[in-house]
Amino acid sequence: MPGSRFLDSNILIYVLADDPRRTPIAEKILIEGGVASVQVLNEISNVCSRKLRMPPTEIHHALKTVRAYCKVVPITEELPTLALSIMERYSLSYYDALIIATALSEECNEVLSEDMHHGLKILNTRIVNPFLR
Repeated sequence: MPGSRFLDSNILIYVLADDPRRTPIAEKILIEGGVASVQVLNEISNVCSRKLRMPPTEIHHALKTVRAYCKVVPITEELPTLALSIMERYSLSYYDALIIATALSEECNEVLSEDMHHGLKILNTRIVNPFLR
């Protein structure tokens, strides 16, 4: 999806959280749509289960909602190699680099994330913290 944006799990978690400032922003972002990966779905499931203590039925509903608004893409066998290069070059964690690699493979112009380096540009993709706007 050239020109689209990739949504990191930390943005989508705020749709489920009760944060008076971030939740409305996250809901708007989700409704506008974007790209997410299976990695993002896994991270959401883990946070919902461990931190938010949601039952599996609620987690299923949360993932269904994400899939309704986002194009969900797989992690292909080439992406870890690209992620390692990004990790080394930009001093990102492996999983953050894998998010960037997936976004690049989908030709996303932006990665919306609260946890990465706001404003950092990696090739044609820029990291944006939407909560700083």
